Amino acid sequence: MTKIIVTGDKSNTIFNEQMKEHYHSLHGALTESLHVFIKTGLHFFENEKINLLEIGLGTGLNALLTLQDSIERNTKINYVAIEPYPLSYDIIKKLNYSSLIKINEKNLKKIHLCDFEKSSMITSNFKFIKHKKKLKDLEIKQKFNLIYFDAFSPTVQPNIWHKSNFKQLHNMMEKKSILVTYCSKGKVRRDLELSGFFVEKLKGPPGKREIVRAKKIDF
Repeated sequence: MTKIIVTGDKSNTIFNEQMKEHYHSLHGALTESLHVFIKTGLHFFENEKINLLEIGLGTGLNALLTLQDSIERNTKINYVAIEPYPLSYDIIKKLNYSSLIKINEKNLKKIHLCDFEKSSMITSNFKFIKHKKKLKDLEIKQKFNLIYFDAFSPTVQPNIWHKSNFKQLHNMMEKKSILVTYCSKGKVRRDLELSGFFVEKLKGPPGKREIVRAKKIDF
């Protein structure tokens, strides 16, 4: 069961009753996504083609913000997302993200209603594919230069934050690539470092002191 919650910046998020956790920060869903994934991650790169992997598509907020940024900056994005437990489109519509972000609702539908395992051109610059799989089951030859790690917290989903997953991601990344996540717990940072990343602690969004940007060591 899911419940729509209005966050501090008036954007909506969802409370997952089974996980007992919100999909975004209660201090501001939109503010958090913009700070962690767009400003700290996507804007790390100039206007070059970006191969992007998101761990945890969830509500699709990060994907929509990335699409919006792609349109505004005329950036080519190849966006791959994994989501083993997708939300229904009826729930997604209630979040009202298309009007909040001023994205054409047709593009919102394309992201959430497109078939799994089949790539779609959302715009001429934005290629999108989603996999209904867990990270450990993802087999893909493509290399990425940006990873959004946006799974539920280590408290409720400890397995996804395991060092073996970070090592898998490290192997899937190009040189000069980064991983960004909202979580800056000591164990997460140490496991990232043991997996070959150089870890930066950066200022977090409202309600969160720090976030993490992890660079491949051979940067």
